[in-house]
Amino acid sequence: MAWKDQISRDGVLAVVISLLMIAGGVYWFSTFGPQSSEPFEPPAEQQFVRVEEIPELSSNATEDEVETALLEAFQQGALKEVERYPIPDSKGEALILAAPIMNDPEEVIQCSIQRHQYCGLYRVSGEGTTLLLWGNRLAGFAGVESFDSNRTAVIATSWTLMNYTTVERHRLDLQNGALFPLLLIEQDLGYDFAELQIRGSGHLLSLWIDGQYENGRIIPEKIVLRDPENPTEVYQRMDEETIRQIGSMVRAAEEKIDPLFLLPSDQDLEREGFSILLYGQPYDLDLTQRQLTPLEP
Repeated sequence: MAWKDQISRDGVLAVVISLLMIAGGVYWFSTFGPQSSEPFEPPAEQQFVRVEEIPELSSNATEDEVETALLEAFQQGALKEVERYPIPDSKGEALILAAPIMNDPEEVIQCSIQRHQYCGLYRVSGEGTTLLLWGNRLAGFAGVESFDSNRTAVIATSWTLMNYTTVERHRLDLQNGALFPLLLIEQDLGYDFAELQIRGSGHLLSLWIDGQYENGRIIPEKIVLRDPENPTEVYQRMDEETIRQIGSMVRAAEEKIDPLFLLPSDQDLEREGFSILLYGQPYDLDLTQRQLTPLEP
């Protein structure tokens, strides 16, 4: 049985060679393969500071103390970025709206009239960080509309209280945070009247609706464009037939129709005009011509 002995010897030899190859591979990988001095750990989550952890936000701290506390928290990376506005023609500079987190870290922070005291608008550059706006000066902050240059920006604010709404635009000095008023729009809905008043950019105008109250609706009897400081100075008066048609439509509508609604996406200082809805019908309000013109729906 010489051939059986030969197979047995060959089988043992094959096994020995396989074991040597495996051992050599393990040795090579452990010696020349990629090394790690310590096990991989995922990066720790950023720890944002909570509102209650900045005592100046809930105490009788002075304005300077609040400013210092917010600036230090921002520089330490403890505030959550809400919005970022890159500054054009700059070396990577930006305006950043930031605030401490609420109880839920995932809760979206709205720097509106209810929470403006928690927010700050910072200018970040290679030279450092400047806190431009905070506290009451951020009330109703609606965003950065545009940049005039790398030194000034136009910001918008808007807030509503009961039936009164105001929309404002200011020019913001990016060096020192100074605000210069550009535009003020006030909308007031009363029991039997409605008014849209616009001041700014060299204009002063009031769209006045006088009427009667019926089932929660203002039925118009008079719609005029006038001087708010001298109401007898009427620039344009809507004809009686159009007013009757509007009144009939408002009475017949199944849902309540608001007498006035400003379309904010169409606000444009350069155009010097605004798009509004007057009882659901789109109109163009030209500030220069003091003219109200119906548009195609």
